Amino acid sequence: MQVLLSLHPDYLDIVSAFIENDPIKPIREAAIQRLQEQHQASNSSQPDTWLGQLLSNAISFVRR
Repeated sequence: MQVLLSLHPDYLDIVSAFIENDPIKPIREAAIQRLQEQHQASNSSQPDTWLGQLLSNAISFVRR
């Protein structure tokens, strides 16, 4: 970390601003909402199905 900060003294400020801004929040929230809707509709409690649906939905959303 010392080497990183010596080369990029504003690194922590940049990372903190990025986290605070949360640029992917709308995508994350849309994916979570869609997944929850599908999960409720299918009443599936299998984690692998749930995770598969999450990944499939995220890929579909990004491709739009």
